[in-house]
Amino acid sequence: MARVRIHPDVLASLNEQRDWIAEHRDDGWAERLQQDLDEALAALTEFPRIGEAASTGERRAGGGKALRRLPLRRTPFVLWYAVEEPGDEVWVLRLFHSRESRFRMRKRSRRGRRAP
Repeated sequence: MARVRIHPDVLASLNEQRDWIAEHRDDGWAERLQQDLDEALAALTEFPRIGEAASTGERRAGGGKALRRLPLRRTPFVLWYAVEEPGDEVWVLRLFHSRESRFRMRKRSRRGRRAP
């Protein structure tokens, strides 16, 4: 079984998503998101390479790890993660809504906060 570690940015993003859901959707939405996330994390422990590789091959040029994406089942969110070897340690790096701008999130990761 793989060890799954969650980057602090994922937790921050999850809190932001929960806040938005609380204002704009019913309670069932938040519950479905949490269930989807729990199921995805459990799947990653058993099958660390279950998600689609977002870069060509298992390793990117320069020796970096390939990013992988795993869409959640019932909610429009996607987990981005990487698998460290040896030992199949999984790092969950981002939680995106499927309509969210990736550029905006990249700026956040470089500066530690959201872009205006």
